[in-house]
Amino acid sequence: MSENIPRRCSIDKNLSTELFIRAAIKAVENMPADVRLTHAVNFLGKALDAVADYIDGVPVKAAEPAKSAELKGVCKHGIRWPHACQPCADAAWEARDKTFSESSAITQFARLHLDPIHAFLSEVEAEHRRAVTKFPDASGSMTALTEEVGELAKALLDEPSECVRAEAVQVATMAIRVALEGDHTLSSTRTRRGADRHPARSGEADKWNNAS
Repeated sequence: MSENIPRRCSIDKNLSTELFIRAAIKAVENMPADVRLTHAVNFLGKALDAVADYIDGVPVKAAEPAKSAELKGVCKHGIRWPHACQPCADAAWEARDKTFSESSAITQFARLHLDPIHAFLSEVEAEHRRAVTKFPDASGSMTALTEEVGELAKALLDEPSECVRAEAVQVATMAIRVALEGDHTLSSTRTRRGADRHPARSGEADKWNNAS
């Protein structure tokens, strides 16, 4: 029965960012009744849904560009409704893309409301969840980690700080996988050298040991 419950509805499966928003909702709900606070709760609820969609990999739905807010008259570009205003339509698409981009869904919220370390770890946690889902087999993880370290070094020398941070998230994610799952392609080598059996998920280490 519990396996049919969506991840976002299971508190124990929520990421720290989702729990942070839930705590904010509860704090606002505990305040005195006020229509502005009701709006705030509704806004936070939509923010929680957006973050959950991002974590669950829900595709962004293409929406029609928002119609000019000035339905009663003329928009700021001098175009009277119902005639289309291309600048307003372009601005609506740009705002939609910005709102639902990866950086705004979880990264920007975390950076604005959490301490720097917690914000960074929230990004790593989300990236790790996606990586394990997309690539459940941890074979070659040490090679991947080495490659990510090289890309981080290159970004640190030549690229903007946002790229440095993104590469650092990738390095941290692969380091977690190496720490928790090891590299299954190296299991037999570890055994020959007398190293202990590294933890692994779903019997992957056994698969590689048997193949060796």
